Amino acid sequence: MPAPKGNTNALKHGLYARHIRIDEQERLTETEEDLSGEIKMLRVILDRLLEQIKDKTEYSEKDMEAIRLITTVSLTIGTLTSRRAFLTGKVNGVEQAVEEAIRAEAPMWGKA
Repeated sequence: MPAPKGNTNALKHGLYARHIRIDEQERLTETEEDLSGEIKMLRVILDRLLEQIKDKTEYSEKDMEAIRLITTVSLTIGTLTSRRAFLTGKVNGVEQAVEEAIRAEAPMWGKA
């Protein structure tokens, strides 16, 4: 049985608890019983990765790994967003969700 809507036990005691900063917890507290929580967590990870390479002009091997992870995380967000849409029957919302995700990440790339 899934946890009740709005339950934040996983953030306090679960797998992610010791890896989540306080400022990130606020973004993750309102989760649904679908894939929204995982999508939000991936967006937090994506933000961290983007911050790691922001403003760099030369990239180390560690930076290149971050760039590969950015690609993987971005694709995973898209996949989970699509699956959530099909599971919840909100197929028409996929395009809007993708646009929102792009807008949310645009400032990290210097685009508004």
